[in-house]
Amino acid sequence: MWARHFLSMNLPSDLRDALDTQTKGVNPSELKRAAAELSKLYKTQQPPHHQFLDSRAHQLAYLAVRMPATYGAVFEVLTRLKSFLEASRVQTLLDLGSGPGTASWATAAAVSTIEEVTLLERNPAMVALGRDLARFAKSTALKAAHWVIGDIVNQGFGEHDLVIMSYSLGELPKVARKSVLAKAWTSSRKALVIVEPGTPAAFAHVIAARTSLLEAGANLLAPCPHELPCPMERTDWCHFAARIERSRLHRFLKSGEHGFEDEKYSYVAASKEPVALPTGRIVRHPRYSPGLVHLTLCVDGRIEIESIRQSQSDVYRAARKARWSDPWNGQEPDRKDNDSPTFS
Repeated sequence: MWARHFLSMNLPSDLRDALDTQTKGVNPSELKRAAAELSKLYKTQQPPHHQFLDSRAHQLAYLAVRMPATYGAVFEVLTRLKSFLEASRVQTLLDLGSGPGTASWATAAAVSTIEEVTLLERNPAMVALGRDLARFAKSTALKAAHWVIGDIVNQGFGEHDLVIMSYSLGELPKVARKSVLAKAWTSSRKALVIVEPGTPAAFAHVIAARTSLLEAGANLLAPCPHELPCPMERTDWCHFAARIERSRLHRFLKSGEHGFEDEKYSYVAASKEPVALPTGRIVRHPRYSPGLVHLTLCVDGRIEIESIRQSQSDVYRAARKARWSDPWNGQEPDRKDNDSPTFS
């Protein structure tokens, strides 16, 4: 039997207010048509191009449908890195290919040490939209954010403590991905985080980035519990999921029966400093059978299933509370900070 404890998250109140204000009074039928066109592009792995998101209807559909899902994925990743990022005093953020600032909103909510935000986005219409949203932000860093209109392929980045590429690496031309990644790694003083959709095609971009980062001397933070070759690279794909509560408008636009949406994502995070990694990572939903919990783990460069018996008391209790994507050291996870990579 599969585990059932899959927690939902709500958008922060300031972001909800910002999105509600933007979509208020818009013709719902027009918005639903635009949302369907966006969804079709994503399902066929053709991300919206520059001209497509110049349409006001498609911009608002993006805010209502895609922004909450992307926010949820990035927020969950950063929550797992929270202790490391705050302990290393990450204060400045560069959001590459920022769109309306989704990753910046997630970072401001997840990491308390952020003081300065720079966003680089090529679409002027999305920058204008992002500025409007930021007016509602409680975060002073978001309110005072520095927006730059430019193409990340050709633009210089400067130096920042944390660099995030959220759902943007896979949208680059194939020939440009490696050079942009190299610039992003050079730009980051402390850490680089890459988040992509949880599909096999997007996972291939993440794996290529992981390989390039290791070749550049990076230290992996997550999700990998090792720096050995990925055991899923050729036969499977590593992904996780964030469950986000749907607004009434979101449910209407997606014709959704449920009050939530599961956004699947893949990611890799790297640090300039060595860190202590967990023993393993839970890479599938835990499964239950009488007196047993079965965990599918990535550990020591392989995928293995560990079956934990009720007689193992403390470890069994920890396994009963464990969730897909948790690090695994055979101990009960800390729900306030799921990952705790520390400086070696």
